[in-house]
Amino acid sequence: MNKTMQKNELVFSAEMPLKMESCRVWRTYTGGRLLEDWRCGHGEDGHFPEDWIGSTVRAHNIGRENIAEGYTMVAASFCGTEYRASLKEIVSGNPAAFLGESHYKKYGDQTGLLTKLLDSSLRLPIQAHPAKDAARRLFHSEYGKTEAWYVLGTRKLNGVAPYVLLGFKEGITKEDWFNVYKNQDIPQMLSMLHRINVERGDLFFVKSGVPHAIGEGCFLAEIQEPSDLVFRMEKTTPTGGALTDEVCTLGIGTEKMMEQFDYNAYSYEENLKNYKRIPELIEKNEKHTVELLIGKKVTPCFSLYRIDLDATTVSYTPKGFFTVLVDDGHGKLCCRMGETVLNKGETYFVPAGVRNISWESDSRLRLLICCPPNS
Repeated sequence: MNKTMQKNELVFSAEMPLKMESCRVWRTYTGGRLLEDWRCGHGEDGHFPEDWIGSTVRAHNIGRENIAEGYTMVAASFCGTEYRASLKEIVSGNPAAFLGESHYKKYGDQTGLLTKLLDSSLRLPIQAHPAKDAARRLFHSEYGKTEAWYVLGTRKLNGVAPYVLLGFKEGITKEDWFNVYKNQDIPQMLSMLHRINVERGDLFFVKSGVPHAIGEGCFLAEIQEPSDLVFRMEKTTPTGGALTDEVCTLGIGTEKMMEQFDYNAYSYEENLKNYKRIPELIEKNEKHTVELLIGKKVTPCFSLYRIDLDATTVSYTPKGFFTVLVDDGHGKLCCRMGETVLNKGETYFVPAGVRNISWESDSRLRLLICCPPNS
C-alpha cells in the first residue's frame, strides 16, 4: 500500500459517512441557478449546470479533453489538519470495505452508480444513450446509460412551463428518424416526441435507447449508470456551436447510431404509463414515510428511495453502500461510530461499513437514497 492510500485509510473511514464537495461540470448548455439555490447558495445560470454526486468517472467535453473534471472530492479533518481526496482514490484504496464484499467481488473497485444534479435554463439537445451490450460492443465500456429523473424543482422561463421530451409518438419509424437527422429538421424532430409538463416530485424512468430531451426550467436529480456516452440528434449545441457527424454519432456512423434508438411508439397515455413512475410505499405512519422510487422490478442498474421524517427517528437502511442527497430540512444520520449532521443541499457517500443507521430530525427531513446495481 502506498503512502497516499495509507493516509486515506487513516483520514477517510469506511465506518462513517463521507461528506462530498460540490462537483460542478461544464456542459454545452447553460443553467445552474436552481442548483445553487438548492445547495443554499446564490448563483446565476452559466456553463456549469451539473453537479456530479458520488462520481468516480471523468466527464467528456469536446475541447476540454485536457481538463480532468467530473471526479467527486471529499474533505475531512484529521488531527487538526484538513485533507482532500477524490472519492475514486479513496474507494480504490480499500474497495471491499467501502463498497462491500459482495459488490467488490462482482464489480471490483467500480461503484456502478452516478447521480447528477442537473438544472437547465435551455432545452437540452435531443439524444439517446447506448444499452449495456451495445456499450460493450461499440465502446468497450461496461456501462450503458439507463437513467431516472427525480424533479427537485422547476421554474418558468420566457413564459414556457417546465417540460421534458420523452419517447416516440405513435407512427414514428426508423426511416422517419433518419430523415429528420439527415435534414436537421429540428421542429419536425421535436414534434415526433411526447412533451410532458413536469413539477416537483415527478419521477421518470428513461431506458437506454429511448429518445429524450430535458426542457428549460427543469432541476433534476438524475440517477444513472456511470457513463457519459451520448448520441446526439442535433448538430448544433443549445448555445449555437456546430457539431460534426463524428461527434453526434460517437464515431460509429449514422446508420449504426440509428440502430441504437428504441423505436417503440406509444400514445401519450401509454407513454406516461411506461416512463412516469409511481412510488411504491414501503412503510408509513403519521411521522414518517419510506418509498421505493426505482427498484429491481424496473431496472437492475440502480435503486432509488425517498425517506420523509417529521420530528421522529427512522431506522430504514439499504444494504451495502449508497449516496444521500438531503433534499429538504435538517437532521442527523446516526450509526454505531457516531453522528453526522445533515442539512439541505448536502450530499454524502455512505460506505458499506457504516451500520446500525438511523435517521433523526426534530423538525422536517427529506432524503433521496441512491443505491448501486442489484442492490
